[in-house]
Amino acid sequence: MQLNNTVKITVAGQQIVLKTDEEPQRIKAIADSVDKEVTDIIQNGRFISSVQAAVLCAMKAVDKVQGLEEENKKLKEQLRLSLEDSAKAKGERDKLKRELAKSGKK
Repeated sequence: MQLNNTVKITVAGQQIVLKTDEEPQRIKAIADSVDKEVTDIIQNGRFISSVQAAVLCAMKAVDKVQGLEEENKKLKEQLRLSLEDSAKAKGERDKLKRELAKSGKK
């Protein structure tokens, strides 16, 4: 993988230079979100360091990702069940059409 973009970001007052293949605007937007979250944690906490705030921010992000993964898993299962129900209904419809066609020939 070739890292074509160099992006300079600031999170919690710390400047970081990243090499990435992602679009710089996307990386900056992510960094802005992280910076806001870390800053909010620091401002709302009593005597919390930027490292502690970063850990809390990371934990919140992982919690959100895991929640979304669980929701995605449930939605996939609902979709699978819906597709099964749809296939059964189609089979029943086709069977009724055949029966109706047979009864019309008599």
